[in-house]
Amino acid sequence: MKQTFRRLLAFAAVLFVATAAFAQITTSSMGGYVYGQDGEPLTGAAVVATHTPSGTQYYGVSNAEGRY
Repeated sequence: MKQTFRRLLAFAAVLFVATAAFAQITTSSMGGYVYGQDGEPLTGAAVVATHTPSGTQYYGVSNAEGRY
């Protein structure tokens, strides 16, 4: 009986660790300003960031201050 309980407990521990390893969540953000050659902020400039490993693209548009 003790042997079965130990195996069950070991299995539960492995399952918990494996689940926790896949449950990692990563978040981030990116921001900045877009300026033209004359140094003035660009309004409505399209900003595209690409996650290289997956190819996922994230889009943004600059506001009146050039901020995205």
